[in-house]
Amino acid sequence: LPFMDITYTGGYRKLDVHNSYDLDGVQDVFYGFVQNEHPVTQNHELRFSSAAGSWAQWQTGVFYFEEKNSLLSLFQDVLPNPATNLFTFNYPNIDAKSKAAFAQGSIPIIDDLRLELGVRYSKDDKSRTGYLDYGTGIAPQDASSSSSKTTHHAALNWQATATSLLYVKFDTGYKASVKPPAL
Repeated sequence: LPFMDITYTGGYRKLDVHNSYDLDGVQDVFYGFVQNEHPVTQNHELRFSSAAGSWAQWQTGVFYFEEKNSLLSLFQDVLPNPATNLFTFNYPNIDAKSKAAFAQGSIPIIDDLRLELGVRYSKDDKSRTGYLDYGTGIAPQDASSSSSKTTHHAALNWQATATSLLYVKFDTGYKASVKPPAL
């Protein structure tokens, strides 16, 4: 559009991962880790931004990510026969979703000095069902977590020369499903 740009980016990925790692390196004996996973992911971002060359520069948008996975991995001890599964990780349903909305803007204060402010809200949900088999017993491993946070960005940018940008900035961050320490 003459007054703004609209951008969509997205992706889809489906993998089948099958790996076997020898953890001891001894010939004719295998003590190893066998990995089997089937992740399917999709991501989407829709962004609206100011037209190039605008006095005030801004962008706003939304983001979505989803992953569904099925995992069956195990530590094995094979002497050479029969195979003994020491630990079996069986999680047939692993799900992760992340959603976000963001906005950021930049305005000139004086020649070559700009003020930049931004905000982002993120919400994440993770869950898994399954169990860990210790070889002597099974421990259910169903778990889920949800977290969200609003993060901020502030900066002063000075374009000192055509090839030199000096800046000072402050940003807050967030890691999904990790609770911050109590203050």
